[in-house]
Amino acid sequence: MSDEKTKELNKEPKAKKEKKRLSRVSVEETTEKLKPSMPFLFISCFSAIIVMLMICAGVFFANIKGAEQVLVPDVVGKSLEDGIIELQVKALYPNVTLRYSEDVTEKGIILEQSPEGGSIIKGFNTVTLVISRGDEEDEIPDYTGESIDDILSTENNSDDSKKKALISFAEPAYILNNSPAGTIIAQSPAAGSKIYKKTDVHFVVSKGSSVEKKEVPALEGKTVTDVILAMSESGLIYDVTYHSPKDGEVSGTVVSQNGSGIKDKYSRVSIEMSLDDSLDNEIVSGVFKKTLCDYPVPVDMYVEAVTPDGTKLDVAKFQHIGGYVSIPYSVPRGSVLKLYVLDDVKAETFIG
Repeated sequence: MSDEKTKELNKEPKAKKEKKRLSRVSVEETTEKLKPSMPFLFISCFSAIIVMLMICAGVFFANIKGAEQVLVPDVVGKSLEDGIIELQVKALYPNVTLRYSEDVTEKGIILEQSPEGGSIIKGFNTVTLVISRGDEEDEIPDYTGESIDDILSTENNSDDSKKKALISFAEPAYILNNSPAGTIIAQSPAAGSKIYKKTDVHFVVSKGSSVEKKEVPALEGKTVTDVILAMSESGLIYDVTYHSPKDGEVSGTVVSQNGSGIKDKYSRVSIEMSLDDSLDNEIVSGVFKKTLCDYPVPVDMYVEAVTPDGTKLDVAKFQHIGGYVSIPYSVPRGSVLKLYVLDDVKAETFIG
């Protein structure tokens, strides 16, 4: 190896040693400079730690602070839904238990509560509610085959207060049937259905196998009022059409009728009327039309007019078996006509 290379190798360790020496000197100088401020740095760090601990302690104790006291509402005798809502308003939680009750009309009603209403407790506590689940042994009897007169008579003279409280009989529907007249042939709810509250039982009753007959009245030349009266009293279904008055025709009258003589009750009779539906008149005439579902028995229907000033007028009341329904009218312009079927609005139209 040459002398020059040997000298270079010997120089490298010396350079490293010098660098280390300078580094130690630099650290020592920095330390000497920081010595005067060391107490201040120590106090600052210690103070920061104390402040952080105090903040954490404040948050902790704020979160574990006890809930405010509240007045327990009295929910006995109310429905479960209403009771729970009242408890939630007070930040209280329900604990629900069920039990049978001799009075089945109490099903779903709160019988007891603990703590009692009016008690003072902390919020977010639990209130125990005892709910009636009724008496599951009560059920609808089988009335089919019985006489409707006997059933209604039994209801009026029954000493069974529990039965009276739960079961009532709706107006029966009568249809033609081979069973003797007055025999119950169907019921709703079905026999054996469990009941826990007031329940209406609907009967379908046989009116015998003979078809009731009706004489078709002659309506040609009759007015709208006469047609509506016939719809109410004749026991027939009138399909009404109309056209604007022609030469020689009296506006507001029947100009033709298809059907006469004796017909089965609720048979359809077609009539055509001459009606002035001009919007220039204050009283507008026409035919209110609607197609409904077919009903197994005739049902009560009526048409009501609400005039522009809010007055309600009865236009027509009748029984109908459904399908195509048409009712003549003469009402003030701007009225709203409403067709009711069993007290439910099935159609309405504005007479502009």
